Amino acid sequence: MSPEPVEGNSPREETSVETRILEAAAKMLRHSSPSSLSYRAVARQTDLPHSTVQYHFPTREELLTESMKYNVEVWVDRARKVRDEVLALSPEERKRQLPQFLVRAILPNKQDIRSYLIQGLTMAEYDKIAEKNREGRVYFDKYVREILDSADFHCPTDVVIALVDGLAYETVSEGLDFPENVIEKVSRFLTHVLSIACRPS
Repeated sequence: MSPEPVEGNSPREETSVETRILEAAAKMLRHSSPSSLSYRAVARQTDLPHSTVQYHFPTREELLTESMKYNVEVWVDRARKVRDEVLALSPEERKRQLPQFLVRAILPNKQDIRSYLIQGLTMAEYDKIAEKNREGRVYFDKYVREILDSADFHCPTDVVIALVDGLAYETVSEGLDFPENVIEKVSRFLTHVLSIACRPS
């Protein structure tokens, strides 16, 4: 995996033709399956010639892998930014707003939540994409862990992430309000389960 995103910078902030291509391809991956990603489709999205897209990414596999890596960087960077916001608050505010911060760190916005949940299933079918996800997960878990620690909740990170993802699936599949329903149920979990099972200090 590429080095961990530099503190304070968004992924790939430079403006270039290659970045335009990656941003368009990454967005396509977030809203459709990898099978839909093609040179022609990316060229239409960027208003670039087909040959330009292929020049920067000579194989479709390279375009797919780099686009997924870009999405992983965005995913990790979202958690990092929430972590930074949490650490700037008082200990009392960290605890009070922990459910909201966890949902914001782990899940995308309302506009992208459906495609996020579908993507999680389809991407696992592609070995290289699954590998990039696992590599990014190291940093993602680290930031979520730091959010939990900052509020003195010492529950396993993977349990919390699985809970939030599961509640997101339930919320979307049942047509409930997102993210309000997820935040409310995470809050109940923290209050009634973490206080007993995970022994906040």
